[in-house]
Amino acid sequence: MEDIENIERYKDLSRQVDEWLVTYDAPFDTEKIWRQFNVKTRGGKQNVWKICDERVNAGILEFKHGRYRKINNERKLINFRGADTKNFVPINFPKALIGNSTFGIESIVRLYPKSIIILAGVKGGTKTGFCLNLARENMNSPALARYLYNGNAEGYCQEPMVAYFSNELSSEELADRLESFGDDMDMWNIIAEERYSDFADVIYPDKINIIDALEVNMEAYRVADLIDSIHQRLNKGVAFIAMHKNYNAEYAAGGIYTAKKARLYLILQNNTLKVKHSKKTVDGARAEGRAWSFKFVNGAKYTNILELNLDEV
Repeated sequence: MEDIENIERYKDLSRQVDEWLVTYDAPFDTEKIWRQFNVKTRGGKQNVWKICDERVNAGILEFKHGRYRKINNERKLINFRGADTKNFVPINFPKALIGNSTFGIESIVRLYPKSIIILAGVKGGTKTGFCLNLARENMNSPALARYLYNGNAEGYCQEPMVAYFSNELSSEELADRLESFGDDMDMWNIIAEERYSDFADVIYPDKINIIDALEVNMEAYRVADLIDSIHQRLNKGVAFIAMHKNYNAEYAAGGIYTAKKARLYLILQNNTLKVKHSKKTVDGARAEGRAWSFKFVNGAKYTNILELNLDEV
């Protein structure tokens, strides 16, 4: 009788673990399962080990370095034969709102759908200003509307095309920054959300996503996985990710790992914007190393944008 009860308990726990694995994707150890299902007895813990070992042997889990990982064998084929190599996202980059100078980055680089753009800037280096100008330049763009809504340029009137995620601005602070542009507040056709982590969970696959900013407190190599998780959620849209950079550092916090998925990598420092890396340019134009100086007025408006010679950078 006792053996039958043990078998039934094992079957029940096995079923619960399988149901849990359907929705749990992160690496885990047996203690995670013990806590999840309140397993406290020695026999129960041995059952958990046995269940996990069975899943490893069945090719459902992988065991490495003391942790289990659910194997993802779902395939997503790339339809390269039917792809449009001219399907660029018509992004508008910030420009001067005082005077008529411009960075002109949209005439130099090309961005495909699912692109990750990194903006690495020092503290107080106008990262938020860049992000808000970026939102402003794209939120009512007919070209972007036609791209996102399959030719329907009026689509953006019903649904904003730009999502801005902030981890530091309160509603009052954001309103104050937007008022500095001198626009009617109703003109700001964007989604604004407060967010501190797990951006991949809330990213909009078919919008321009602006993350201000992605803060990392982890091993450098794991930052690449964090950015890759955002990349995987994108479809027609792109993600601009602002990140903090120490003054003398070459890359944002996380080092070169932050550049792994980036199709465009920008550095913002000393009132200078510089292209660190670019994967695709217009007709082979040179992008890497190009830089512009600028002035920033009232925390909102660019002016006096001037391209620098390479020996000035």
